[in-house]
Amino acid sequence: MQRLCRTRVEVPLTSRHFGAMFRETIRPALIALVCCVCLSVSAASAQSDEQPPFEDDLLRLAEIIGALEYLHPLCARQKTGVWKAEMANLLDSVGADPARRARHIAHYNQAYARFTQLHRSCTEVTTKIVDIYEKEAIVLTRQMANEFRPLVQQEVLEPVQAEDDVDANSAN
Repeated sequence: MQRLCRTRVEVPLTSRHFGAMFRETIRPALIALVCCVCLSVSAASAQSDEQPPFEDDLLRLAEIIGALEYLHPLCARQKTGVWKAEMANLLDSVGADPARRARHIAHYNQAYARFTQLHRSCTEVTTKIVDIYEKEAIVLTRQMANEFRPLVQQEVLEPVQAEDDVDANSAN
């Protein structure tokens, strides 16, 4: 009777194996990542020329509002649509620039969709997230009001002061 030997022979991985793996999987992914980074950097530099200094804060606020629009009704804190109305107010304040409005809407929708996928019921974690986001929204709005109110008031007051100067000159 012949006895079969069933020993397992392990072949050590060599650089030849890693080279093939690099060529087949990692390299295309790395190239795609580099392309995405380059495109996003060029897009960001193109957008940065026309964005107000508080644009990033407004985009973050749009994300928070999108998350709260989904999470508040889930945890029975408010009815659906309350935060959607706040987003409409934010969009009205952004102005008529369609590209800018589209960015805000995209951030809102992405946050809403993200939380729709992650949270199906109100848990302790969900409640903590809601609390954190509410606090962050308060901090962001206060920070923007304190930092950028002088900028906005100056832009509004300058034309008024110019009109007052014209009225004073015509009176003389």
